[in-house]
Amino acid sequence: MSEHVDEVTLSSLVVMKIVKHARENPDASVQGPIVGLVSNNKLDVSDCFPLPQEQYTDSEEDGQAARINLQEMQTAFLACNREVNGDSFSVGWYQVGEMGSFFDRGVALDQYMFQSRVEESVLVVYDPIQIQHNNLVLKAFRLTKKAMRLFENMGDTSEPVSSETMKQLGLTYKSLFEEVPVVLRTPPLARLMMLSLVPEAPLTNEFDRLDSSAEGFMDNDVKLLMGNIGDLSHEAGRYSMYKRTLYRNQDKLKQLAEERKKKNLKALPRAELEAQVGATEPSRLEPMMLNAQIASSSTQMAKLGSTCLGALFLNEALQPTNNQ
Repeated sequence: MSEHVDEVTLSSLVVMKIVKHARENPDASVQGPIVGLVSNNKLDVSDCFPLPQEQYTDSEEDGQAARINLQEMQTAFLACNREVNGDSFSVGWYQVGEMGSFFDRGVALDQYMFQSRVEESVLVVYDPIQIQHNNLVLKAFRLTKKAMRLFENMGDTSEPVSSETMKQLGLTYKSLFEEVPVVLRTPPLARLMMLSLVPEAPLTNEFDRLDSSAEGFMDNDVKLLMGNIGDLSHEAGRYSMYKRTLYRNQDKLKQLAEERKKKNLKALPRAELEAQVGATEPSRLEPMMLNAQIASSSTQMAKLGSTCLGALFLNEALQPTNNQ
């Protein structure tokens, strides 16, 4: 199998299950595994199943237990699908949440776990906020090769990632995840049924597309953006403090290195020398994730603002002026 995926096809059953799971848990970021087949660099997702909300917790120990429960539930689901001759090949997972808010270390590690087992695995993200604005937003993401190498080289998934490691891999927030095009697939019988229902639908005048109000949606995006900028500012302050501490202890670092050289001791790595003078570099992975969230929120706001401006100009053109 090839690790490159050109397209992700979602069946209507998968979309309905994801939307239903999101509606049943409106204030939670829910998720679940997906199954399907891979053929000619195209991933066909045919089914999924939701995980119960109580499986998730902020505690590290409970989080590890939740991952174990996820594996057990996924194994049982695949076994049941196999018994009824359904697709039983795990091809990733889905998550419900505002677009951009899913960029964090936990999500990246979960995606790494799926891709390390099946190279074509994807993360399908559904935004329940946009559906209220008549936009069905479903996107598929994968970790890039650079990001996969980063997590492969990490001995401990919780260890900090240095700026030197980022520089060696050439990893930035733009090269962390790659987006894969999503195509929705409806069975022929379902399309025939929809065509048969069209004549029965009453003809009504709908003006939803002329609605230029987006206060609720913009509020959510602005709050998310402000929170991310505040967190990024905090991370920048931590890194600035590290650089100042490192600058003040340059002479001490040289002295420690020379002492070990005189004693014919093996030279310590730069990070261990810095730790001896109290200059520990904060992880650069979290700021990169925050940058990705800020970029995604900004793109979302730009698209929504463009749609609202278009509706506003259309409303002005339809309304009579005072001179008429």
